[in-house]
Amino acid sequence: RSSDLVDGALIVGAFLAVAAVAASNVRHLPSLKASEIGAMAALLVTAVLYLAFFSLVTEATPGMKYAGISLCTFDDEFPTRAERRNRLGALLLSLLPMGLGVVWSLFDDDHLCWHDRLSRTYQREC
Repeated sequence: RSSDLVDGALIVGAFLAVAAVAASNVRHLPSLKASEIGAMAALLVTAVLYLAFFSLVTEATPGMKYAGISLCTFDDEFPTRAERRNRLGALLLSLLPMGLGVVWSLFDDDHLCWHDRLSRTYQREC
C-alpha cells in the first residue's frame, strides 16, 4: 500500500540521517558483523518510535494521511488513545511469530491481521 511505502521511506530516511551523523562522529568503525547488528537494531528502534509517536500523539501516520486512511474501531468510531496503545501491543504480538499475524490477513475473510482482531481496530479509507 502507498501508506506503507511513505511510512517506510520516512523511517529509512530518519535512520539514514542518524546513521550518517553517527558515522561522521566515530573515530574507529566497529567490525562488519557488529555494524550489521547495530544497524538492524537501530532501524527497528526507529520504526517502533515512529509508529508509537504517530499512533499515540496524532490520529494517523504521515503515510496514512497521504493515502487517505484512518483507524476505525469495529463500532465505526475513532479509537481512543488507549485503543491505539492496545493496537501497538497487539501489533507486537502479530509480528513476533515471524510476522505470521500479518500474513494471516491473506487467509482472513475480511483481510484483517491479528492485531486488527485483537485491538478491534482496522484501517479504512476516510
